[in-house]
Amino acid sequence: MIIASTITAAAPAPTPTLKPLFTCADRSPIARLMISSSGHLSAANPAGFLFDLYDADLHRGMEKYVAHSISVMNAMGARRMIVWDLAGGATPQYIGQCDLATVINPGMNKLYADFFRGYRAVNFDVGLLISPTEYDPATGAWIDAPDPLAALVRQGRFAKKTYGCTLFYIDAPYYDARANPSTTRILPAAYLARLRKALPGCQLITEAATVTDYLYAFRYLDLKNGPVEVDALVLESIPNASAAICIQNGDVDGNFEALVASARRGNLLMADGWQESDRTKAVSAIMEAARAEQ
Repeated sequence: MIIASTITAAAPAPTPTLKPLFTCADRSPIARLMISSSGHLSAANPAGFLFDLYDADLHRGMEKYVAHSISVMNAMGARRMIVWDLAGGATPQYIGQCDLATVINPGMNKLYADFFRGYRAVNFDVGLLISPTEYDPATGAWIDAPDPLAALVRQGRFAKKTYGCTLFYIDAPYYDARANPSTTRILPAAYLARLRKALPGCQLITEAATVTDYLYAFRYLDLKNGPVEVDALVLESIPNASAAICIQNGDVDGNFEALVASARRGNLLMADGWQESDRTKAVSAIMEAARAEQ
């Protein structure tokens, strides 16, 4: 007879630990830039660009926007930016179709090129939002891309070649996000792996992620939704998994120490960088505290 008290339970199998399959030495903050608004549309400014807030001449206004945002970014310690809304305010928000921006806004080729050139001239990294969707400027139809990976690769390659982009935020990385949100599924991690291979030297931030996605990209987290750190279950498998945490909305003061610890561990901070705010100041304060405690 076996006495139960004498049985030694087998030790649980150790959780496998993995490392991200990409490197990113630069963990400085990232500025999120908005350049348009649907509430700013006019006959003289059909794309709703915010540049005319700085000068009635759109191109001069763009140059002043760039110069001002660079000063804001310098103050917050950011030398990287991602434009969220390249196509302008007359299209659905965040369509991500950077390769269609000059089709949607004809005659803006030089404005777009000079915009990105202004940041690259001071050695800032530039980036864009991309999306696994397709938009038809003629009809306004915005649908899930039949081939999500092809859409992402096309947009990313265009942005890298045309504007020198090396940083990409992947918005809505799902199947059926537009056609049937109730059946939405996150795109397979293999897509991120192939996208990274198609865009050498670039960094990826994905809006949603499974555990495996952390091997290929930073996960986007938003302070307004609560989390300021990668989920503990993910860190059990991938101890160096990292996130990009947007603090533009949410309780900074109540999460200040947690944000400091998060930044110290290597997570990225993000905030709007085209105008001064308490959030740009918060990014600077969090990073200063994180460096002081290392």
